[in-house]
Order: sequence, then C-alpha cells, then structure tokens
Amino acid sequence: MIFLNAKTFLMIYKNSGKFYNVFGIDAYVLNYFFDYKILNNNKAGFPDNAIDRVIEKLQKEKISYQIIYKDKDPIIKDFKKLNKYSKLIDDIKNEVELKQRFDLLTEKIKKLDEKKFLEVIECIEKCIE
Repeated sequence: MIFLNAKTFLMIYKNSGKFYNVFGIDAYVLNYFFDYKILNNNKAGFPDNAIDRVIEKLQKEKISYQIIYKDKDPIIKDFKKLNKYSKLIDDIKNEVELKQRFDLLTEKIKKLDEKKFLEVIECIEKCIE
C-alpha cells in the first residue's frame, strides 16, 4: 500500500468494525462540517452509512482525502492544486482557538461573585452595542 503525504489529505481510517475514524485536526474538520463529537483523544467517528455523505461533502469542498482500510488498498482522492485542505485547516485552527478562549472566559465568569459578574456583563454589553 502506498500512502500519500498525510499533511495535504484528510485521513479516514476504517477498521473491522462498523465505524470510520479520524484523528487530530481531521476530527475538527468533521466536527466543522458535520458537528461530529470530538472525543478527549482528538478522535471523531461516524458510522458506515455516513461515508457517502462525508465523501460527497469533501469532494464538493475540494478537500483531498484518503480512506485507509485494514484489509484492502486505500481510496485516494487528490484534488492536487485545487485542494483546499490546508486553507481549511488554518481556518479551523483559528476557530478552535477562539472557541477555547471563549470557553475559558465563560468558566472564569461563572466563578465570579454576583457584584463582579454584573460589572463584567455590563462591560460586555457596552462593547457589543
């Protein structure tokens, strides 16, 4: 089996079960497109019956991908110069960073006493008007 450069491909893995899995930043891609849950180990998965929908979306968005099977040759779709995987990754990394910052602020705000909480809320409201 020959695997192309994974840094330019979304990598989908199919083992012997009924699920496909993606790892690392690719889990965030599937979360971005399909709202699939990302587990603590930066893994996302989807059932066999969703693979056509996933492939259709990746092709529509011009995202190069590889589907790696345990017991057969991989399926490889390379959009070459049209591949938007790297750009998408940059966008997702920025979005994830903003969400993490927002979540951290939310946790800090939840821990404030009532007086400080109201001050912060007033300040936020003024900033977004």
